[in-house]
This record gives sequence, C-alpha cells and structure tokens, in this order.
Amino acid sequence: MSGYERLYVQCGLQRGSVAQVAWIPQRHAVIGQNVALTEPDKSKNGWTVISVGTALPEAYVMERSRDYRETRRASDV
Repeated sequence: MSGYERLYVQCGLQRGSVAQVAWIPQRHAVIGQNVALTEPDKSKNGWTVISVGTALPEAYVMERSRDYRETRRASDV
C-alpha cells in the first residue's frame, strides 16, 4: 500500500440553468473546470465546477453514498 489516499471533494456544478452538488475526485475540483459525469445520455455531459467544498477520503464517500436510502428507517419520520 502506498499510503496515498484518494480524496473526493463536494462541488457545486452547473450546466446552463441547471445546478447540482456532487462528489468528484480532487484533481477535477477546480472552479471553472469542465467535468463529465457518468450519465446514460452522453449529450447531457459538460458540467462546470462553480464551487468547491469539503474533501473526504474516497472510501468514506463511497460508504456514505447511499445513506439517504436509510433515512426513514433510522428516524421516526
């Protein structure tokens, strides 16, 4: 093991008038950089990074990526 830990950064992305937040690899988390997300319709790629936030290890981000599916079970809502 090299000791290198790949980081993911929570970024605000924009394409036209549509905006979203996504975790992307740190090397792509540069304001103004264009990134291509994996989407079924390849013509919908071409997001621009508009904000850069928190960085976390890849393993943690991947473990937490589906937590929203368990929210109801974990709460009394």
